[in-house]
Amino acid sequence: MMQLMMMQQLMQNQNNSQMDIKKIIQDQLDEFKSSLVNDNRFRRNNEDLNYVNTKRDIANLNREQITPYEKQQEAESNVLKRESLSATALPAVKSMILSQNLIPPLTISTEVDMTSILKLKHVLKKTDPNTLYSTILFITKALSLALAEYPKLNSSYDPETNELIVKAYHNIGLATETTEGLIIPVLKFVEKLSLRELAIDIQEMTTRLRRGELYNYETSGSTITLANYGNIGAIQATPTIFFPNAAVVGVGKVIKKPVVVDNEKLAIKAMMNVSLTVDQRIIDNATAGRFLARMKEILEKPELITVS
Repeated sequence: MMQLMMMQQLMQNQNNSQMDIKKIIQDQLDEFKSSLVNDNRFRRNNEDLNYVNTKRDIANLNREQITPYEKQQEAESNVLKRESLSATALPAVKSMILSQNLIPPLTISTEVDMTSILKLKHVLKKTDPNTLYSTILFITKALSLALAEYPKLNSSYDPETNELIVKAYHNIGLATETTEGLIIPVLKFVEKLSLRELAIDIQEMTTRLRRGELYNYETSGSTITLANYGNIGAIQATPTIFFPNAAVVGVGKVIKKPVVVDNEKLAIKAMMNVSLTVDQRIIDNATAGRFLARMKEILEKPELITVS
C-alpha cells in the first residue's frame, strides 16, 4: 500500500513538471511574438502577426509560381476572343499558305487607261439594259484573250516530274471578299463564252455568292485567278498566287487623274493599276512582261474584246 502511494506521488510530481515546462515554453513564445510586434522591421501593413490566413497565403504563393506565359495568356483572355474561320473560306486560306511555302513569286505592274472601257460600258448599258456589263467583265475577257497568246501563264508545275502542265481551257477564279472571308468562285471555259454570255454568268454567280448558294465544285478548278481589290478602295496591291496556279492578276480601283498624252499634253484619264504575280520556276520576267503588255493593249482597245 505504501508503495502504491509513493508511485502516485511520483507521477503527480512528473505531471507538474511537464506542466511547468509547457508553461515556460508558452511564456517564451509569447515574449518572442511580443518582441516581433514591437519591432518595426517585422511589421507588414499593420497586420496582426497572430492571424494567419492560410487560404490567402497559399493563393498568393500559387500566384507567384505562375509563369510569364501563363500570365500573358490570362491577360489576353480578358481582351481577346477566338473565332473559328468560315468553312467556305478555308480552301482559299489553304491555297495561299501552300503558295507562300512552295512558290517563288515575281510581281510586276503597269497602269491601264480604262477610259475606252467605261465608254463602251455606257453604250452597252443603253443597247442591252437587262444585262450588267461590269468593269470586271471586260478585265476577265481581256485576261482570257491574253492567255490564248501566252498559255504558259495558264498552267501549273509538277515538281515530281519537273513538268509544266498547260491547260487549254480558261477557268478563271474571281477572288471575292465576303462576310464569310475570301471566296474564289470559278468561271468555267471563259474562252468559249461571248461577252454577253460571260456577263450573265458573272451576274448570276455573284448573286448566288451573296446568298451563300454556291456549290463546292464552283469554287475549285481554277487555272488562273483575278483578284479585284479595287472594290474595297485599294489602288494597288501585291496579289498572292492561289496554289496550284502559276499566276494571278490583281486590279485596283479605277481613278481619274491627269496623264501625259500625245504631243505632251495633259488629259484627265480613268486609270487602273494592274499587277501580275507569277511562279518564277516556270515563267520568266520577259514572258510575264509581254503578257501584261498584251493585256494592257486589249483593255485600252476594247474593240478587240467585242470582235472576239
